[in-house]
Amino acid sequence: MLRQCKVAVKFHSPVLGIDMHDGEEILSDKHWVIAEVMKLESGCVIFESYDQKVLASWLAEDIDTIRHNVLDADSPVITAQKSFDYQREVINQRPAAWSKWTPVEEQQLLERLRAGFNINELADIHQRTKRAICERLNLLGVSNLDWEHIGVRPEKRHYEELGVNGKPSYQSKELMTICLGCGYQIESRPCKCWTSVDTSTIRLWREHKYKYGMYGNIIGQNY
Repeated sequence: MLRQCKVAVKFHSPVLGIDMHDGEEILSDKHWVIAEVMKLESGCVIFESYDQKVLASWLAEDIDTIRHNVLDADSPVITAQKSFDYQREVINQRPAAWSKWTPVEEQQLLERLRAGFNINELADIHQRTKRAICERLNLLGVSNLDWEHIGVRPEKRHYEELGVNGKPSYQSKELMTICLGCGYQIESRPCKCWTSVDTSTIRLWREHKYKYGMYGNIIGQNY
């Protein structure tokens, strides 16, 4: 999983930025950035990728709001990860991503598939890759043609302003690095939230399906 999150940056007036779709420079009062961290330094807001490349940089005084994509508190992904059964399975059976599937987990996978969870959500809940989910479904006798209900249940998510609910503000005058995976200040990279087994308290929706280029263009898939 690449450590990347998608954020929306809104400005008081139009500024130059890079279009995520074609990589061209455009003038707009709103730009999208896919990055791992946001740095505050000398009055500038700097967005960096997981490999520490600078993706975008603007003056903090020009920025109106920075909003990131979060799962609702009652999202099925969050609810499932907060359940006792899930926690017990993580502790007992899944200390690593390649751990053995249990009959209980297989049954939960089938039930969630029938309930309309999409593949990305199933991967997040079971802490496995999309490929592992698909291979397990095939072993359980579920073919792609049987997935008629996949993803029919709408994902519950919304955009939330960065710098609320105790999270550090991007208008701070201090030098700091903020993880876009959880919204909190960090001292070293990567933030622990990216490698946490239990993500039930991390509500951000991480853009981990695709590999992104320097300016946010899709250059491949992780699974």
